Amino acid sequence: MKALQYDGSYEGLLCCLFYAYRHKFWPQVLLTGAPGPGLLLQEVRQVPTIEAEYQRVQQGLKKRLQYLTPEQLYWAFLSEQPEADRLLFDFMRYLFDSPPGTPSGADGNVANPLVLQVKRLQRRVFREMHRMHAFVRFEEMPDGLWVALMEPQCNVLPVLGPHFAARYASQRWLLVDNKRGYGLYYDGEDAATVRFTEDFLKKARLQQRQHSAAQQLWQTYFKAVNISARRNTGLQKRHVPARYRALMPEFLPHADALPGRHSDT
Repeated sequence: MKALQYDGSYEGLLCCLFYAYRHKFWPQVLLTGAPGPGLLLQEVRQVPTIEAEYQRVQQGLKKRLQYLTPEQLYWAFLSEQPEADRLLFDFMRYLFDSPPGTPSGADGNVANPLVLQVKRLQRRVFREMHRMHAFVRFEEMPDGLWVALMEPQCNVLPVLGPHFAARYASQRWLLVDNKRGYGLYYDGEDAATVRFTEDFLKKARLQQRQHSAAQQLWQTYFKAVNISARRNTGLQKRHVPARYRALMPEFLPHADALPGRHSDT
C-alpha cells in the first residue's frame, strides 16, 4: 500500500492532492503520524506544506465548486470524524477529474456518496459553530481579560474568531478549548492561536467551578425569565443539550446550594 504523510493541517491535505497529481502517486492511506501497527505499507512519502501549492488547489476548487464553497470543505475537515481527510481527498479528486461544465456541477450530484458525506460533515460543523455562538459564556478576570471555556464536539475554534471579534471588538478575550488544549486570544485588534499547559487548563476548570459575580448574574437572569408554569424540560434539553451545560453558569449549582453557602433570607 502507498501512503502520503502530512502535518495534519487542512493546507497540508491540499498539498497532498497537489503532490498526487504532480507525481501520479495515488495513496491508499493518508498519515499524520507514525503508521499504526499491522499496517503494511510499501512506500510512504512525506509531503511538505507549501503555500504556493495549496493556494493553487484552492483556486482550482473555487472554479469547480458550484453548490459548496471552499470554506465548507474546510468545515468538513474540522469535523474530526474518522477518515475525514481521506473523504475530502477523494471528493476533491472527484471534482478535478469531472469534466468542466458538468450539468448542475459535480458537487451537486447527490447520487454520489462522496458528495453526500461531505455535505453531512460540513453541516455537522456548521451546527456546532452556531451552538458555540449561543452557548459560550465569558467571565472577566482580575486583569480585565474575558475568558470562556468550551468543549465543542468538533474542532470549531479556528472559525469562531470573526464572530467574537465583531461581537466583542473593544475587549480582550480568550476562548479556551478544554478538550483540545488550545485557545484563541484576541487583543482588541487581532486573534491568534495559543497553546496551554495542563496546569493552566486545570486552573481554568477550577475557576469555572467557583461561584462568581458573573455566574450569579447569569443565574439571576435565568431565574427571572423562567416561567415555572410553562416549563418544558424536554424542549429545553433539545435546544440546550446536557453536554454543554457544565460550562454554562445558568445551569451550575446556585450559590445558596453550594456547601458552606447559606441564604440570608
